[in-house]
Amino acid sequence: MKLTICPREECEKLYCVGTDEWIEKGGSMFCVGKLPEIDMQTFGGVEHKNDYAFCVYTPKKGLVDFLINANDAFIMENEMGAILKDYRSKL
Repeated sequence: MKLTICPREECEKLYCVGTDEWIEKGGSMFCVGKLPEIDMQTFGGVEHKNDYAFCVYTPKKGLVDFLINANDAFIMENEMGAILKDYRSKL
């Protein structure tokens, strides 16, 4: 899937939700992809190796483009799991 708003055309899309038409109607977009090469940066003396992109577009915030790794994804999985657990408890 090709989204006009996509900031990372070079990544291999693994899972994307949203279309240009949906975004134009006020919808959001979520997309994850594997980067063609590892992005390495150092912050505060700590080396960060990221090999995935996680992009989110919302009408309120616009586009937010995260570079992440598998450890970040595990954290996000647990965070999303907590949201779903709370949601399901109210059904």
